Amino acid sequence: MESGSSEPTPVLPEPPLDAHPHTHRRQMCASFYCNQCQRDCIPANSQSWCFCNHRYSAHDPQNGFRCTAPRCPCKQFYFHVTSGSWQVRCQCKHKNIEHDVAPPHKCKKPACAGKCQGFQSPWCCNCDHPWTDHQTMFAERDVVSLAERFDINPEGVAPRSTEPTVPRQ
Repeated sequence: MESGSSEPTPVLPEPPLDAHPHTHRRQMCASFYCNQCQRDCIPANSQSWCFCNHRYSAHDPQNGFRCTAPRCPCKQFYFHVTSGSWQVRCQCKHKNIEHDVAPPHKCKKPACAGKCQGFQSPWCCNCDHPWTDHQTMFAERDVVSLAERFDINPEGVAPRSTEPTVPRQ
């Protein structure tokens, strides 16, 4: 097209949202948030543990993340830091299940009566801030499935690369 032409520049129509290969959805998500760094240190996933000793997946986001396990008094998901079989313990040396589910999470062990006023851990996060500087944070986020993230088609096959392969030496 010549400069100064009166013809309009063609505009491609937007594809429908469902045709886009990476459709995003908004979802309420939880994380272990550092108040000092002002960042998410550990994002919650379906297998993350709550202080009530039930998984994140047992908490209903439509009902304020209340625990759906029968007879559980937990009113909202409260991130409990774990890694494999290891878990954060209170300064009184007892586990979360030996403390009340409701804040301030007082210890239920008779030896701690009157001493442990609530779950406080000496554990320090990878961000170099103590457990006490963190909280469970809820925020609405864009969520992309793994299939979308890695461009896997409905048959479960990743598209072939168009890049030439370089032989190993």
